[in-house]
Amino acid sequence: VKNHRTRGALHAATPFVEVHGGMLGLGAEVGVDFGMVRLRAQTSQYDYDSEQEFDGVDFDTTLELGGTGVLVDFAPFGGSFYVTAGLFQNDVGIKGDGLYAGDDLGGVPFTGRVFAEADFDDQVPYVGLGWHFFNREGDSGLGLSVDLGAYVNGSADIEVTTDNAAFNATNQAAIDQEEKNIEDDVEEYDTLPVIKLGLSYYF
Repeated sequence: VKNHRTRGALHAATPFVEVHGGMLGLGAEVGVDFGMVRLRAQTSQYDYDSEQEFDGVDFDTTLELGGTGVLVDFAPFGGSFYVTAGLFQNDVGIKGDGLYAGDDLGGVPFTGRVFAEADFDDQVPYVGLGWHFFNREGDSGLGLSVDLGAYVNGSADIEVTTDNAAFNATNQAAIDQEEKNIEDDVEEYDTLPVIKLGLSYYF
């Protein structure tokens, strides 16, 4: 039996659950639909291994994606289209290590293994837009959602160490410079584009 509601205005709360996948990983969410307004809580996670070049040296890296947050959707025209904003506890980070063979490390030649870690802001905003199909009038059953937006990580905080304790103890200025060099290389992660596809069920 369909529980039909008009989406063009606020109506009684309709709870839903969703599984999704996208550029911030795989995850799930729960929410409540009030018609023109939806409230959502979601979490996602995915680790991606790759090789990246930092300051001219190849690093084996793990890009940690995801976060847990709350979102508010507003459907200005009372239909499937909505704009959304939210706040996330940020899980995005980068860890990597590279082999330096006489390469320049912050202005000092270095041979050995270098470890780098990039952390971003703990709490970050999300802004975007999306579409919700099938049960867009609040009917029970399956729904499909598409989200496009931006996840604003902020500037990276870089920590660099090497496998040479003596070098670490006597070349802090070089390590500081290397951290700045790598920070410049990861600026592309300060804001992450988001594309997410979700399959929901309305109760």
